[in-house]
Amino acid sequence: MTPVTQRTLLSLSLRRGARRATRRARTTLIAAIALVGVVGCGSDSTGPGGGIAGKYNIVSVTGPQGTDNSAPFVVINQSVEGTLFRAEIASGFVTLGPAPGNRYSGDATINFYANNIFVGNDDSFGGFNSSGGVYTVSGTTITFTPDDQSQSPTTATLSGNTLTFTESEDDPTLGHIVVTIVLRK
Repeated sequence: MTPVTQRTLLSLSLRRGARRATRRARTTLIAAIALVGVVGCGSDSTGPGGGIAGKYNIVSVTGPQGTDNSAPFVVINQSVEGTLFRAEIASGFVTLGPAPGNRYSGDATINFYANNIFVGNDDSFGGFNSSGGVYTVSGTTITFTPDDQSQSPTTATLSGNTLTFTESEDDPTLGHIVVTIVLRK
């Protein structure tokens, strides 16, 4: 039997902490990145000649630590039970398809760190990128309903060529978290 070393204990602690932080971040990020689906049908126009279809890339993220305008975008950078956890979005996008189908898809790379040591990304923690869904438009609000019914619908605000997602969560450890993600076509 191999003796338990301090390094082994630290490694196990970081992995457990990373899983807890990942679950918390995942809840916030899934909704905030808007890589979840949408319901219904609707118009794909923002006005005369103003189609909303296209690819929108993340340009800024505002989280508990403030606004980050360059990749990687820091979402959470907070100490929990003596371990510093950081979740950052390396890149991400949402693509809105044209009417009448109003399909969307999206992807993001989200990296997780514990005490500034890389512990994995969204893929190594089971992934949570969306296979897509449908979206509806009502005025400046776009509602996204995922094909994966285990995920909840979310909304974004459209202004010109900019989509803005804002999500909040009350976390027992981290407190009230608000994350705003801005994407631009």
